[in-house]
Amino acid sequence: MSERRPWAALRRAAHPLAGPVYAWAVARRNARFDAGRGVVSAAVPVLSVGNLSTGGTGKTPLVQWLVRELVERGLRPAIALRGYAARGGISDEAELYRASLPGVAVMVGADRAATIASGLISGLESFDCVVLDDGFQHRPLARACDVVAIDALGGTLGPPGPPSGAALLPFGDLREPLSSLRRAGAVVLTHADRCEPGALAAQVSRARALAPGALVLTAAHRWAGLTVVDRAGERAEAVQWLRGRACAALCGIGQPERFLSQLRALGANVTGELVLGDHGPIGPAAVTRARALAEQAGGVLVLTEKDWYRLVGVTDGGGPGGGGQGGGNIPRGWEGLTLVRPGLTLEVDGGEALAGLALERLRNNPPAGR
Repeated sequence: MSERRPWAALRRAAHPLAGPVYAWAVARRNARFDAGRGVVSAAVPVLSVGNLSTGGTGKTPLVQWLVRELVERGLRPAIALRGYAARGGISDEAELYRASLPGVAVMVGADRAATIASGLISGLESFDCVVLDDGFQHRPLARACDVVAIDALGGTLGPPGPPSGAALLPFGDLREPLSSLRRAGAVVLTHADRCEPGALAAQVSRARALAPGALVLTAAHRWAGLTVVDRAGERAEAVQWLRGRACAALCGIGQPERFLSQLRALGANVTGELVLGDHGPIGPAAVTRARALAEQAGGVLVLTEKDWYRLVGVTDGGGPGGGGQGGGNIPRGWEGLTLVRPGLTLEVDGGEALAGLALERLRNNPPAGR
């Protein structure tokens, strides 16, 4: 069962002039920022992690990976994000970052420059650089480096994905033209482990041509383990815990099929699934449907980390630490179920070079006036 937004229908209904008008608007906007008009610098150096396309590209685990690498090298990074569908500074991504990166400041606000300035002025958090989440198109804020995540399976650079992947909105998935990759300091092709070697090599070559001088790397997503939450509390399990086990799946991310296929590849017996739109709200109807699917599967519901924090920190009214919880660690409304969330990690081939580039750009390209 799916409740994703009907992008295909919207594309079919789009006016023929929508594409050219969108392309003109993007080109005009980029020309203004390329000339430096409307660009401001933060008081600390900024690194951006973003993408060219809509939907999931693996940006969140890439942000986590980069932040950990910077911390290991002696920096004190903060994360600044718009916080899609945020309420009171709480969003699924923000809560995920806060839980997985203890001690790292996470700041939410549409105006990233103002958000960073406020964080520095308040003195409540200590940071000497900022990683922008989904910042490639957020050009009003100057940055020392742009790291761009591209899904190797999504067709952004050509096959193997659908042809529409390489077209601009509203007829394709691109937020801006492929030529914009020339701004990138690094390009990371994610989900590379699932891509046929010849096709992956072609995409690496294409990325290097589009982003001359940029570091081009590949990365793989892995499920490192499971967090299982039930009436007895919370515990860690190996991914093999799912093998042969009946379960239902709840998923509200950009590429739900990746999550579902990985779940089945581990040998889980998925008896029902509920797919929501990316960042989609988990309202009463979705709760009722997900509970029914889980109960049919013996009470086990597998969900993504983002969906977990949407349950605990957003939909249920809680904040960091699960203020909206019922019995034990189970979020209110989900009592009696066993909730399972896989922990996603990123393995970057050539990661030392990417971490070194980020460190060099942040240290040697401070903002103007600093």
